[in-house]
Amino acid sequence: MYFQGRFADTTTGKKIMYCAKHAREIGCYKGQSKTVTTCKECPKRAKFGGLCAAHAYGQKRTGTSCVACEALDRLEQQGWDIEHVHYMRGCDPVGTEFRVPGPNRYRLDGYDAGRNIGIEFLGNVYHGWPPGHPRHNERSFVTGKPGSLMYHATMTRLYEVKEAMPAGFKLFYIWEHEFAKIRKNPCEDIQKVMHEL
Repeated sequence: MYFQGRFADTTTGKKIMYCAKHAREIGCYKGQSKTVTTCKECPKRAKFGGLCAAHAYGQKRTGTSCVACEALDRLEQQGWDIEHVHYMRGCDPVGTEFRVPGPNRYRLDGYDAGRNIGIEFLGNVYHGWPPGHPRHNERSFVTGKPGSLMYHATMTRLYEVKEAMPAGFKLFYIWEHEFAKIRKNPCEDIQKVMHEL
């Protein structure tokens, strides 16, 4: 979740929204878990999905998340050698994402070179919900697009990634809502929620 702070401007009485970083700096951080659409202190050009790019999910980079890192870390704990960006709250990200060859400049959330396997973590607010899920057609509060449209775009991209890679490459994906079911149990095998494309 993206945390917010807010206070009323003394001259206009209007509520002003701040991202967590700036809310802490001015002492109005309330720790509420509600998405904000703007940060007064961030440059207008830095918007990403309704949030400023530098502060989306409290990270320094867009496109990946702490929960995706947690899922990939769990694969590493189970013996995989995953190239991915490591996030720890309050620290700068470390590592890189594997760049898929070709003109589309796609990057994989995780890549195990020894197994020639790519892993994508699909956060539901950006990638929709799979068919058959009750929220498949629901609009994302971040993108404003229907889940079915985002799902179709995501699957198209995944097939393009698979076609761009050399023979023998396998691509797996993990849905955020499925990972959430096993997230609190560190002994649960994450491969139970991995789907092969």
